[in-house]
Amino acid sequence: MDNFSQFIVIANKPQPSRLLQIAQLCGLPAQQLTLSQTLQLPANPRCLLAFDPGCSQADRRLQTQVLQLQQISAVVLYNLTAQQMDEYTALQLGLRGLLYRDLSLDRLLIALKSLCAGQLYFSVEVLSRRLDELTEQGGFAPDLSLLCSMTRQERKIIALVAQGARNKEIADSLNISAHTVKAHMATIFRKSQARSRVDLLRLLHQGTPAMSV
Repeated sequence: MDNFSQFIVIANKPQPSRLLQIAQLCGLPAQQLTLSQTLQLPANPRCLLAFDPGCSQADRRLQTQVLQLQQISAVVLYNLTAQQMDEYTALQLGLRGLLYRDLSLDRLLIALKSLCAGQLYFSVEVLSRRLDELTEQGGFAPDLSLLCSMTRQERKIIALVAQGARNKEIADSLNISAHTVKAHMATIFRKSQARSRVDLLRLLHQGTPAMSV
């Protein structure tokens, strides 16, 4: 799982946004651009785009803007109200996460670090719901060739990831440390070349008979 090496805050206002200031305080290589400036950039998969949609609602216009930005790189929306978009809709649109306006400073810092590390920022409940739907639609069944490259412990971790478990929950379930889980996840992402947990499960979703873990 690769980190994003560049962070761009998209806001149609001249003054530095709160998100930009926080990102810079965290030592992230961040800059602020307008939407029109950002849309002129070349595609860069190592760049994370944080877009403030202003007062736009989750309508066709906002979805079109998201799709345009996704042609450049990964996108997260920030400074949102709950009425503008919910997590599940964002996940369906392929967004990396949502940063709501009322997010505390501590949670915002955690979110930024997670997102820039290449992780998704959604609740376990939303990820679990999406995985359940994938199961119902296509019958989730791991790709044997990919799973055969994993150790037994790695396959156990993948099975827990498919259930929506986070690192601490996986550690508690397998009676290992969270640090060990993180190391296993890094190896799993390297072997599968997945950028996130959802990417990993999509790669495994090949319609082949399930393997016992």
